[in-house]
This record gives sequence, C-alpha cells and structure tokens, in this order.
Amino acid sequence: MTRLIRALTFGTLAALGALSARADSPLPNWKHFAELDTIQVVTADDDKEHTRRETTIWLAIHNGQGYIRTGATTWGANVLRDPNVVVIMDGVDYELRATPIPQGELYDAVNQSFRDKYGFMDAAISVFRGIGGTPTIMRLDGRLGIPMGN
Repeated sequence: MTRLIRALTFGTLAALGALSARADSPLPNWKHFAELDTIQVVTADDDKEHTRRETTIWLAIHNGQGYIRTGATTWGANVLRDPNVVVIMDGVDYELRATPIPQGELYDAVNQSFRDKYGFMDAAISVFRGIGGTPTIMRLDGRLGIPMGN
C-alpha cells in the first residue's frame, strides 16, 4: 500500500510540475566522487527571470553520502528557497535535492569531513565564518528526498 501511495504521490507531483527530475537523470555513486576537489552547483536566482547561477563549491562524503556547505551566500539562499539543484561532477549533470541537516552529531561529523578533506583552507575559511555565523550543511538527496548513500 505504501508503494502505491508513493507512486500516486510522485505521479501527481510530476504532473503538476513540482518535480523536474528526468527519469533518465543519473544518481551519483558518491564514493566515486570523494576525491574531487570541487563540484558545480546550479541554482536559480530570486529574480524575475530566475537566472541560472553556477557556483563552484566543495563536496564532502560522509558514510557514503554527499554533502555541501554554505555560509551567507547567494547560491546558498537560492538553495534554501528552492532545494532542487543540479550538481555537475565530472561533466555529468545530477538533478538532486539539497536537504539542510540540523546542528548535532551528524552536522559535526560532516563538518569534520570537510575539515579532514580540505585541511588548512577549511580552517582559514572558518575564521571568516565566525563573523558570518554558522554554515548550513546540506545532504544531496534524490529529488524525492531519499538519501542516496552507496
């Protein structure tokens, strides 16, 4: 019964245009991308034309799941307004959903994953983050909000 409800809900949302992921949109194998220094995230600006904004950002993999992090940025505000994003890795577009995670144990562990991967650069940026507040960490999910750990 739950599968039927999910299928009906997905079909209804897709028909209404609420989901823009194509059926052929690939899902990333996060472990494959763990060593990438940067990725691109594509968001839509909050202007009349919803201008496409492509931003180069860092990626951390924690327990087989992809995460991104932002401070007080335009692209971050775009994602919080509309969590449907396109992430470009190795030239492939992945239509995903960025789900903010609350502060706590997982948040701290993911933040440490960024520190482990980016080292001194992450430490240096955190000094400026202290001025701008606590960063937002987002899990990159499939468009239905289901974590895609591989």
